[in-house]
Amino acid sequence: PDMTGDKIVDQIKSGHQRIPIIVVTALALIEDQKEIEEKDIDEYMTKPVEKNNLLHRINYFLNESDT
Repeated sequence: PDMTGDKIVDQIKSGHQRIPIIVVTALALIEDQKEIEEKDIDEYMTKPVEKNNLLHRINYFLNESDT
């Protein structure tokens, strides 16, 4: 609760291991999407999220890390 999403992303990305980040957000405005794209985020999805879409993206990043 003491950290914003931006701080969490920065903390994860500051580590040495490559960890994909999928952001799930209610922010769907064009301005919000541009701000999210400027961050070092691998994927973002707007709410409501369909379970199969989320699982597909998670599997994509899991398989990507195997190569």
